[in-house]
Amino acid sequence: MGGLILFLILFGIPAIEIGLFVLIGGEIGVWSTLGVVLLTAIVGTALVRAQGLSVIRELNGNMERGELPISAMVSGVCLVLAGILLVTPGFMTDAIGFILLIPWTRNLLGAGLVTGLAKHGTFRTFSAGGATYSDRYGPGGPGRGPTIDGEYEDVSAANSNTAGASATQSEGSETQVDGVRKSLSKMSEEPETTKTP
Repeated sequence: MGGLILFLILFGIPAIEIGLFVLIGGEIGVWSTLGVVLLTAIVGTALVRAQGLSVIRELNGNMERGELPISAMVSGVCLVLAGILLVTPGFMTDAIGFILLIPWTRNLLGAGLVTGLAKHGTFRTFSAGGATYSDRYGPGGPGRGPTIDGEYEDVSAANSNTAGASATQSEGSETQVDGVRKSLSKMSEEPETTKTP
């Protein structure tokens, strides 16, 4: 399967692009065709830059609120791919690049990616506090749902200072898990709310 994908990338895409250059160049002329390719590269680069700054602001906001920035990370990867495709000369690569610039397309891809990871693989996030959220089997797999790994300390009533610190650490871990759950539910809901009839 990987060999077929590599073959399509190396030979299929250039063949399609050459065919499109010949067809469009025959209709509008060579210089007009080159001008359109150059114009799409310039406009695409400007759009990627503007949307990239917006994604960075979203990422920072999520991090400040203690939420997992899944949506911002997926948007960032899509914008990098869009930038590469828009700078690459060709009409098909430009079309795919512009499609990746549409926010609801990125949300749809992100929701599909998160759903696929949750169903078919191990999905883990790590925090600086050492707590780990892990859903090993996905929603339909074996087990009783998500597993939360972390450290705990048995606190007796005689050591009240340690008990307060342990409770604060436990609350922080629960907040991080809630942030992961919010991010996952937000990713799965966004594509449905942004569709237009």
